[in-house]
Amino acid sequence: MDPSSSNTDGNCINRTNDDDYSGDISVLERYLQAVRLRMVDLDPDFQYFPDFELESVPDCGLDFPRPGKKMTLTGVTSKAIRKGDPEPPLASGKFRIYNMRFCPWAERAMIYVAAKGIEAEVINLNVTDKPEWFYSKHYQGKAPAIEHDGKIVIESGFIPEYLDDAFPESRILPTDPFEKVQQKLLAERLTMVAHAVPQLFAVMRDRNLKNEKQEKVFEVLQQAEKLLVHDFYAGSAPGYPDYLTFPFFEKIWWSASLDDVVDLPIRGFPGIQKFPKLTAWFERILNSDVVQSVTQPIEFGAEFMNAYATHGTLNYNLGL
Repeated sequence: MDPSSSNTDGNCINRTNDDDYSGDISVLERYLQAVRLRMVDLDPDFQYFPDFELESVPDCGLDFPRPGKKMTLTGVTSKAIRKGDPEPPLASGKFRIYNMRFCPWAERAMIYVAAKGIEAEVINLNVTDKPEWFYSKHYQGKAPAIEHDGKIVIESGFIPEYLDDAFPESRILPTDPFEKVQQKLLAERLTMVAHAVPQLFAVMRDRNLKNEKQEKVFEVLQQAEKLLVHDFYAGSAPGYPDYLTFPFFEKIWWSASLDDVVDLPIRGFPGIQKFPKLTAWFERILNSDVVQSVTQPIEFGAEFMNAYATHGTLNYNLGL
């Protein structure tokens, strides 16, 4: 997010293991070794240790957890890197995502990576005072960006589709061309939610604009309610349009926690009376393991948003 300008282009800008398996090892021990190998990159910042479900273990071999079921993201709560900080070395074959903790565009990529169950290292950035070396990752110094096998992919609108192609075993977008286009079109229509967020920034700067601006937000929420014809925008389970749109609903929710910004409830957001389908959807998505593994507490998110909107001092390590 850029304190000096509105940005809706899909980014945030300025403002091997050698273990020996020889010997007689029980099936359970072999499974636990498999889990340990998958989690070998844990660091002190890692806050989400999944409880792997042992549905079945074969009589031989290693039964790794299936991609897409659980997430292994390291560094989610790491301090933001800024100008002057060296570039952290990236081990061969590892996956990295460059993130800004409070940015909805970056959160889109974070959620998608988590939903696919990709083992990823998260590098949080101070995008106001970003390190010089980051321009070699993104020519404009924006977040999000991902780095994988020597390749760098930028833009939150392109990263998800790349991930589905690069990791097809945990694909989220449909393979059927027609269904794929329908979900992408729906996600595009739902960008109206992203465009509603700046309306609330204006109210944070001037409470006299509340009635005018919140009516525009309510109109967007009503349209989003009508577009939700199943439990999720993608159908019976969350998918591409849900994951790409949630961060902007979340920012409206954060705004609702601030005094006199928008008349929407914090509990049961955005309101069971006016938006029953959206309220049930938001509750399901917000409390999902995928979102909870990457999101920020509402109190810190709201504080950062308010500072951003009012051109205050931005604390990229808020709550850490």
